[in-house]
Formats: sequence, C-alpha cells, structure tokens
Amino acid sequence: MHRIHLNTLLGLVLASGLVSYSSADDIDLTLDADLLLDAPALGTQQTTRPTMPEAAMPAMFRKVTPKAEPAPAVPAPAPVPANLKVNVVEVTERFFNLVFDETTNLYRRTATSDARPGDLIELVITAVNQSDQTVEEVELINSVPAGPIQLIGDSFRWDPSKGLYRISRNGQTFFQADAELDPADIHFIQWVIFSLQPAESQQLTYRIQINP
Repeated sequence: MHRIHLNTLLGLVLASGLVSYSSADDIDLTLDADLLLDAPALGTQQTTRPTMPEAAMPAMFRKVTPKAEPAPAVPAPAPVPANLKVNVVEVTERFFNLVFDETTNLYRRTATSDARPGDLIELVITAVNQSDQTVEEVELINSVPAGPIQLIGDSFRWDPSKGLYRISRNGQTFFQADAELDPADIHFIQWVIFSLQPAESQQLTYRIQINP
C-alpha cells in the first residue's frame, strides 16, 4: 500500500476516476498500488481544475483569495497623570579655575571650560528641586574627569546635615567617604541628598589638579 497525501495528487487521482472523496482539506487517502496508473503515465497527466461551474466545484478546487492579515493593533500610550513630574531635580556641573591670591590668602575663582597643565580646578555640582513637592533620597553619581589629573582627596565640601557622599573605583561598589582609598583610584562619586524642598538647592564640590 502507498499513502498519497490529498493536497499533492488529489486533482490527478480524481481526474482518473479512481477515488472518491468525502471531505475537503488535508486528509490522507490509502490507495491500492494496483489502481494507480504507471509512473510514466502519471507524469503525462495534466492536473487541471474540473470544468464545471465554480459554485458546483468541491471546496478544494475553488479559487481561494487569501484574506489579508489585519495589521496588529498598536496600543495607545498610557495617559500621563497631570500631577506626574519628570526630572524634577535639575543637576548642573560647573568648573572653576582657582588661583591663590597671596595678598588675601584666598583663592580667586574664575569659571572655565578648559584647563592647562598645573591648573587647580574646582568642580561644583548643583542640584535644584524644580517641583512643588519635597523630594527625598536623591542619588547622583558623578564621574571624576579622566586624564592626567590628580583628585585632591580632602577637598570635598557639602552640607553633612543634608546628605553624604561615597567613593568608588568602578561605579558599582561604593565605600564610605572616609574609606582608605588612594585618590588616584577614585573614579566615581555617589552623592545622596536626604531631601530637597521645592526650589531648594544643594552643592557638592571637590578639586582636581592638572598634572604639570
């Protein structure tokens, strides 16, 4: 016995009058091999649709126009609540060139965007609450400038009553500010502000020395 899949040879078999069918798509027919035509003759048969009105044809012979798949529905964006505030804390970073004045024994600060070998630079990070609500536990991570510089480890200034800072080699593991790390190994600074009232600002500053 040979099994012939209906979808492959049904038109040929029906045209030869050897097999009747009882259902439409995708069934298997079991035919006695002796009833089939010889292989060479099979190759010469023309597998055409029966010449009968379309409505009278079995379902598997009718022309089927594939239906277009409907486009997937695109979900509408969720409405943004009116009271939701995004980026309520504005953070800026500024650089100042420090020059020691022997007359006053104070440093003169000049805003700058570049530096020269030997310059002493102060970085000032400012966080401002731009919302109308108090925000708490604000965490900022600052990358220490890379290049031929030296971080001055005891130059950090901040308000201890308002926050704290931690230091890190890799930006993943942070240590307390008083941890014994070589300043040359400190590449990231985590600044945590306990709370910020509306319109309140806080600053964290530290200094770096440009190598001569």
